[in-house]
Amino acid sequence: MEGGKTSRQLSGTVDQIVCMNWIDFGDGKPARAFVCSNPNAWNFPAKDRSGRLEQIEKPHLGELIAKLIPVTGSPVTKTA
Repeated sequence: MEGGKTSRQLSGTVDQIVCMNWIDFGDGKPARAFVCSNPNAWNFPAKDRSGRLEQIEKPHLGELIAKLIPVTGSPVTKTA
């Protein structure tokens, strides 16, 4: 993608766009958070095509990925 077109084309290419930034919830104490959906009050780029994320998520990448990965009944095993 060309640099000027990236912001317009990226959202059609990927399923998740998550922005981690300092968010002020109005109490004067900014806190780190993942912004996961758009539109949002901070105008950050974000998109959740899975429907599994809240607009604001805790800034823990492992927990965020765990919410996105579907849980299956049995673990994956390798066969030789």
